[in-house]
Amino acid sequence: MSCVAIIPARGGSKGIPAKNLQPIGGVPLIGWAVRAAVAAESVDAVYVSTDSTAIAKVALEYGATVIMRPAELAGDEVPTLPVVQHAVEQLADTPDAVVVMQCTSPLTAAEDVDWAVERLTNQYDAVVSVVEDHGFILSGAGSLLNYTVDERRRRRQDREPRYRVNGALFVLRTPLRDQWPSKLGLYVMPQERSIDIDSPVDLHLAESLLRYEQAWIVCGSGPDAREMLAVARARYPGAMAITTNAGINLFVTPDRPDVYFLTDARGCQIYHEQAKAIQKQGSRLVTLRRDIQALKQRRVDHFDQFVPITGGPSQFVRGGYTACLSGLLCVQYAINNGARQIHLVGMNGYTGTNGGDYFGQYEPPNRGRKRRMHTESVIGPFMQAAVESCTDIEFVAYGQLNYPMAGPNVRHVVPRGEMCQCE
Repeated sequence: MSCVAIIPARGGSKGIPAKNLQPIGGVPLIGWAVRAAVAAESVDAVYVSTDSTAIAKVALEYGATVIMRPAELAGDEVPTLPVVQHAVEQLADTPDAVVVMQCTSPLTAAEDVDWAVERLTNQYDAVVSVVEDHGFILSGAGSLLNYTVDERRRRRQDREPRYRVNGALFVLRTPLRDQWPSKLGLYVMPQERSIDIDSPVDLHLAESLLRYEQAWIVCGSGPDAREMLAVARARYPGAMAITTNAGINLFVTPDRPDVYFLTDARGCQIYHEQAKAIQKQGSRLVTLRRDIQALKQRRVDHFDQFVPITGGPSQFVRGGYTACLSGLLCVQYAINNGARQIHLVGMNGYTGTNGGDYFGQYEPPNRGRKRRMHTESVIGPFMQAAVESCTDIEFVAYGQLNYPMAGPNVRHVVPRGEMCQCE
């Protein structure tokens, strides 16, 4: 089944000026919608319908194709369906289905899109995203609308759930029809992703919900890092991302890490321009505590944070930092900043083969053997100690690891993106 995503995003807004360009976690609302649609495996192409050149510019940056709509479809009272119909008419081929996504639901994930599309392919004419609602509804006159006296006496969790449309997405078969679908499927989205931006206070609520899961993506430089970063970003759009040194090359503008850990003078000398550029966009630059003379060699105007070494090499100490590999320092940073879930991307460890074993870098002769020994003596024991010391944190490893890491709080994501329990 062919399927495209259409994101209506007009420029005007009364409640929040330029609402679709307002940032959540440093990413504009239109950027959140496009990013989720682009990452969805079920979507063949992503289109943004807008009357705003500013929105069009941002949409293009995030990977969408722009359809400029006429003025008569850009007013306050124009419903969504005519806008979507106009967009479909501009396409060379009519798709079998259309996902209509709203910019005002920034926490919608790619997996939400995929699961909603999957429900459409079963037995429905359309699918709408909803959120469970166990509350009571009264009319303006105070009449009880949705519960009986018996139901009122039940505990909330014992009541029959009802479902409220959360505004995030619709999946419709083509040709599009004006009437309400006779076979409507519900896709139940988690409450923490069901925010709908309508008023200024919703922007603040969205920022809080963005950090609700306290998920971190730690990006190393393994050979599958770029592929696995896309998988992690799609599954957890609100996760904080941290990387170090060469890992900055994994992020394609406008995406960027929330924290960039430059651990030594050499890394600063190579990546200082990229570091200063993303710092201007809101990324946090972090380095190890050093004396003033050492810091002068780093060619970075200023750092946002200095972290002290508190333990010996290859030791894991919760709450501290040890003088080990920079990628492992990133793991410690996530743990020490309240992570409840850590997604390990490109943290494969070294196999000892030359060339292609390390993202963006060539492995010179004999270097591979030393790196393999380092994986066995440092990386593996360090990560296993972290897993065993932090049983309250879930560790999700992406790709094939070259060291053992196991425990009830460990999961793996195999290269094809499926979840499995770590052996």
